[in-house]
Amino acid sequence: PFSHANGAYVLARYDADRGAWVTLRTRRDATGALVADTDHLSLFQVMQVSASATTKNVIAFPNPARPARGHAGITFSQIPPDSSVKFFTAAGEFVRELRADVTGVAVWDLKNRDGNAAASGVYFVIVDGPGGEEVIKVAVQR
Repeated sequence: PFSHANGAYVLARYDADRGAWVTLRTRRDATGALVADTDHLSLFQVMQVSASATTKNVIAFPNPARPARGHAGITFSQIPPDSSVKFFTAAGEFVRELRADVTGVAVWDLKNRDGNAAASGVYFVIVDGPGGEEVIKVAVQR
């Protein structure tokens, strides 16, 4: 993302089903333009985002994730930069770990640590960073 003193600029798409803007994993190309990949045709805009100072404000979307409806992953936002985001099955088996970027965003591509598609079901997510740990539930519906 393009950094600014008060946060970072990212591209976002409008999700009409939820009535909300969804941030996209954004990077700058060689010319300095903001670039993001998406599998969805929508309205787009540039947004300024700032990471949260604690783990208490975590938001996960879409939840549940439905790959058959075009959901490519679950976005976790409003978390401190470099926070750990760990995924476990309902049986307590470790699935994968991610780290939040400088904007306080981590995107789970619905794959396990071996790169295979995660099964349908409920997953417990532990977000660990400044302010302690926060546990949330997300679901994948294939």
